[in-house]
Amino acid sequence: MENIFDNLKELQEILQRKYQLLSEKKEIPKSLATKKEMVARLKKNYIDKNGHAEKKEGKLNRLKEKLAEIETQREEYEKSMEIAESQREYEILDKQIKDTNDKEQNLRKSIRKEEMELDELRETIRRSEFLIKEQEEELNLEKSKIDELLDVRNAELEELKQKEDKITPTLTPDIIFKFDRIVKNKEGLGIVSLKNNVCNGCYMTLSASFVNDVRREKEIKFCPYCSRVLQYKDEQNIATEDYAFDEEEAGGLADLVKMDDFDI
Repeated sequence: MENIFDNLKELQEILQRKYQLLSEKKEIPKSLATKKEMVARLKKNYIDKNGHAEKKEGKLNRLKEKLAEIETQREEYEKSMEIAESQREYEILDKQIKDTNDKEQNLRKSIRKEEMELDELRETIRRSEFLIKEQEEELNLEKSKIDELLDVRNAELEELKQKEDKITPTLTPDIIFKFDRIVKNKEGLGIVSLKNNVCNGCYMTLSASFVNDVRREKEIKFCPYCSRVLQYKDEQNIATEDYAFDEEEAGGLADLVKMDDFDI
């Protein structure tokens, strides 16, 4: 049994490191995921701004077309004034020219406003392009570093697997399954000592009969409270042997105690 306990302790160290590495493998890419999300948001924002810019360009072109129509209309009114035959006709044409001038000025103001907004939007898009390129370069660099870290951990996991494969044949599948779960769920501690009837994993006091079963080491015993594997350990520097008596044996000691020795 001593050899089995040694194997379990060695397996415990392997499993402890294994689950630590698996946890690190899970945590390492999280920073990369955050960076990916940021780049994705930047790209979406970039696409939205480009769409907005296209709409503005369309609106600006329509305003310029409208301005060209108004200018042509004004020029026609001005030519008609040169050949006006009556005062009434002249006044009507003069009013039409003034109206088209007003429309023309308003259109020019709108065009200038749209052109300024479009220039600002294009500058924002240009900066976005630069930022996306910069973030993608950082993302690729970080991905390379993460791939290296994962490769190192994968290599170590493979080494641990080889060590584990050498130990597991000495243990039954049932014990391996239980022990693996215990180490994983009990903070890496799967096998603990039993001293003075107390489990050193959960510090619960165990029955004398159960302690004796652990001490006999006829089979692997699990703590009924924390499920860890128990290994009996004798206390050092104690004159009398640390032996856990069962109820029948304990009752036989009653005659050795004299009530006169106690002040009652």
